[in-house]
Amino acid sequence: MGLFDKFKKKKKHLNNLEKRINKESDKVEIVIDPLEIAKINKIESNKIREKHQQELNELKLKNNELDINRFEKEKIKNTENSQKENHNVGIVCPKCKNKPKECECQKELGDPLVDEVVRMIESQKSVPPPKPIQSDKCAYALCREKNLNYLNSKNCKLCGKLVCLEHVQPENHDCVKHIYVKFLRKDWLRKYGLNVSGGKYKVVCDNCGYQSGFSLIESAGEERTNHIETHGCDGNSVFLEGA
Repeated sequence: MGLFDKFKKKKKHLNNLEKRINKESDKVEIVIDPLEIAKINKIESNKIREKHQQELNELKLKNNELDINRFEKEKIKNTENSQKENHNVGIVCPKCKNKPKECECQKELGDPLVDEVVRMIESQKSVPPPKPIQSDKCAYALCREKNLNYLNSKNCKLCGKLVCLEHVQPENHDCVKHIYVKFLRKDWLRKYGLNVSGGKYKVVCDNCGYQSGFSLIESAGEERTNHIETHGCDGNSVFLEGA
């Protein structure tokens, strides 16, 4: 056998091996064992489930970040608008119950109540409304709460500082307590020149002598309305008084 014949035979053998390999690689293994089928299906299902869960977690995280940013911006905007609306609201004279422009009691010199009203009016002309102070920590020095957001914090209505829900009341954080309430939203809120920055009020009825316990202004306002409707007292004689 010549050298050419040996080469030709070897090449034929290699071609046969290559065809055999290609033929076997094209075969599809058919699994008929139910246990093997269930095992394969479980593995594939877990892979798909893990992939979907990962995508869902990434989407939730992204949405949460967007929601927090959106609510933080809305909170800041609402706080600023509320303080602008509630600032420099007319103070009710404790004697005639009229607004400063309509009050004639200011002419009575020497009356301590009138002097207090005049002082409050003059002071509010030059005092700008407090701006919300942005921070991720509670304004109370001894509070360890950090990473505050719209879910676990509020801006104080008096000083504008960001505080956690536990220290939201002015008496629970380093608030400027000598500032008089700037958000006199109702003409039936009675003031005697007192410091009512604590934010607690009670319902007092001059008709029947009723007095309620102290509560926040929203609850006290509902209590006042309920008292008028239940007992039929004149609304002009039912007031809120600060703590």
